[in-house]
Amino acid sequence: MAYSTIANIRRRLSGGVATTHNNYLPTTEVSDEFLGEMQTEASNIIDSHLEPIFPSNFPFASGDEPALITNIATGLGATLARSYINPSENTYKKEYQAEYERYIELLQKIARLEIELPEVAVPFTDALFTRDHTPVFDLDDTLSQAVDSDLIDEIDSERG
Repeated sequence: MAYSTIANIRRRLSGGVATTHNNYLPTTEVSDEFLGEMQTEASNIIDSHLEPIFPSNFPFASGDEPALITNIATGLGATLARSYINPSENTYKKEYQAEYERYIELLQKIARLEIELPEVAVPFTDALFTRDHTPVFDLDDTLSQAVDSDLIDEIDSERG
């Protein structure tokens, strides 16, 4: 499912610069088919980062995606398009890579729940509460408790 539109990616691609500016990219030079591929690639990248955390929400139905996801999809699609349009221009290569990494970092923060998507309910799973540690309480026949030794080490190192 695409989280942005071809028109939004096309607008972001020219960067909002004036048509007389040297960096202006005429929209006729970039086909809708090509931008559709970038739109799909951006949406697939988003799904691969967030679907494991929000399995009941991803992929979103068209029009139901959170605003932040739409913004990331638009920016990511435009960044991918720019990198394919100017593959050999080393001047821009670092800029495109930095922009791409910024979007990936945003997705990783959402996946770690450091950034919330207000439109999406946070799933209640053991993985979110334990953060790769064994739960402190074990609810079985008898109530038992044990703190994961890695968690103790992590807390100790954070306290210095």
